[in-house]
Amino acid sequence: DINDAGEALVSYTAGVVDSLGQTTAFYNFSYLQNVKSKAVVYLGQDTDAFAVNNSGVIAGRDNQGHHVFGPDVAYTLNDGGVGGHLEVYGINGTNQTVGVVDYRPAVWRDPASSPAVPALLDTGGFAHGYAAAINTAGVSVGAVSATSFFGIDSPAHEGQAALWDGEALTLLELGVFSGSDAWDINAAGNVVGSASVSPDAATVAVLWHEGELIDLNAYLSEDQKAQGWTLSYASGINDSGWIVGRSEEHTSELQSLSRIS
Repeated sequence: DINDAGEALVSYTAGVVDSLGQTTAFYNFSYLQNVKSKAVVYLGQDTDAFAVNNSGVIAGRDNQGHHVFGPDVAYTLNDGGVGGHLEVYGINGTNQTVGVVDYRPAVWRDPASSPAVPALLDTGGFAHGYAAAINTAGVSVGAVSATSFFGIDSPAHEGQAALWDGEALTLLELGVFSGSDAWDINAAGNVVGSASVSPDAATVAVLWHEGELIDLNAYLSEDQKAQGWTLSYASGINDSGWIVGRSEEHTSELQSLSRIS
């Protein structure tokens, strides 16, 4: 994710290797990096950070168990008695938060309340789903799936990107693809995510602009295409139109966080 100040969230996993060369443990780390100044704020070990708003408040889970955390903010959200797995993935400027409860898309309209209970969003008859982001107007995006659900960390491929305007569900255009995921939405309603032509195929970074599905690889230069570069997914878009995601250069198998403008 990236906010209007150009602060982007970066997460990685590191392993501990013993004297025999065996990996004995894995730890998650997250930090906030300004893509303009390159300044970095370390968020701590065992912290999952998925989204950041313009006030620097983060949705995810810190090492104290808070789902919403940042400057002078620390909230733990409730599953509303539904039970099952709970994760939060997105946050807007008023700290409204979205995610998943028991593999259903959910929104917490007032995370500061106690208990902070979610509203489950319509899946349109699909078995599973998640909400990944929410903009300033309260419009949420994510995906729904009839047969499988893996969450934001691993696109379902067989699902379809979805948008919720309040409680109303809209399935986003698939175009030539068989599956898609929506990962972020800005104030203008532009949506970014990923799509693939089959469950086993690699994903590509996509943008939904005014309802039209655009493969962001179309914006690579001819030289970049000749070198084997592809944009595999877009994970965030801010209100200025900055997009962050992942790029791959197949000849060297290099993977890195990229900016798309």
